[in-house]
Amino acid sequence: MESYRDNEFDDDLYEVLGIAADARQEDIKQAYRRAALVHHPDKVPQADRDESHKKFVKIGKAYTILSDPESRRKYDAVRQKKEPEQDELDILFDNIFDKLDEIGERASSFRSRGREPKPPKVIDPHQRWGLD
Repeated sequence: MESYRDNEFDDDLYEVLGIAADARQEDIKQAYRRAALVHHPDKVPQADRDESHKKFVKIGKAYTILSDPESRRKYDAVRQKKEPEQDELDILFDNIFDKLDEIGERASSFRSRGREPKPPKVIDPHQRWGLD
């Protein structure tokens, strides 16, 4: 996996959504919806779509992390450190990317078959991240 500093999360996730670090869940949701509408690839001119798509993906990943209280807590803890420990970040982002990939695969496979997707499987974060 790429290091935290080498990937698109060089940007602070709160800055990606344009919110303060102490934002409430409602504020995070509103900021996500607003930013997603502005940067949605279908809502911008053709010439700007590649850049808009990259920004749209960043916004989605930021929302995925910040909207989940446990992921947000871990992100905030890592964010406070001068040099984040790679193991913590690998665990956090690997799990989030795995979940995003799983959701994307389900959505595309069901769209192509014309069936409704099954609801996502709920995984206990304590079990998933090995917390006590």
